[in-house]
Amino acid sequence: MFRNILFAMSLSGSVVVLLYLFFYPLAKRYFPLVWRYRVLKIAVFFYLVPVSRWKYRIFDLGRTLFPELWDKIYTGPGFRSTYSIVMGNGWIRWSSGVYGVVFLIMTCVIISILIYSGSILKDRRVRRAYLAGSEEAGSQKLSHIFRQIQKELHIKRRVRIQCSEYCSSPVTCGLLFPVVYFPDYGDNGPGDSSLRYMVKHELLHIKHHDLLMRYLGFLVLAVHWFNPLSYFLVHELSDIGEMCCDNGVLDGEGENGRKQYGELLL
Repeated sequence: MFRNILFAMSLSGSVVVLLYLFFYPLAKRYFPLVWRYRVLKIAVFFYLVPVSRWKYRIFDLGRTLFPELWDKIYTGPGFRSTYSIVMGNGWIRWSSGVYGVVFLIMTCVIISILIYSGSILKDRRVRRAYLAGSEEAGSQKLSHIFRQIQKELHIKRRVRIQCSEYCSSPVTCGLLFPVVYFPDYGDNGPGDSSLRYMVKHELLHIKHHDLLMRYLGFLVLAVHWFNPLSYFLVHELSDIGEMCCDNGVLDGEGENGRKQYGELLL
């Protein structure tokens, strides 16, 4: 049962990713980035949520396309004595197949926990390093620009801004309590327009809930570590999320602004 549910989730999410790849040349040319980002979010949903309504339709499709292979990788519902648990008055007996299923489940759970914990711990180590050499944004100009753009983007949640000597470029951390870290520029910082671009980019990550998608991507990898398409999905989520923020920064900007932002990225 566990194997079938996991396989259905992995297959349904992979179908969305494969459709995304199939239509990628067309979508790249004619569809806005936000639509592509939504398709990737739908793939995340199918990877993490066992949608029973669509499960059997996907199974029927797999059985139609690969009839001989399907019987080997998918076991339909039904009673099998090989995987049975018999309980009596004060006693319980497991068949030999149950031990194999329990071992498989525990192995998958342990690998998933290791992958997810490793990703979370890596983020926390980076954040602790930034905190070790950080202080509340000392530049009054930076703080003013930050609060001004936060108001323009209608971000009402509390967002902190800090400068860190260990931070080489602006980065946003924290899912529930977001903090935007900036390098400690001192007196040799970039101009007002460049600061506005950088601040707006980071705040757009918060507005678009990109941090949540990042952690959900970690969860997809943890659950579907055996599926190569899950790694592509997480990588594409990151890239498209960055591109969406870049588009948001350049929205309404003229040719000079686009050129300046491009030079800033380089």
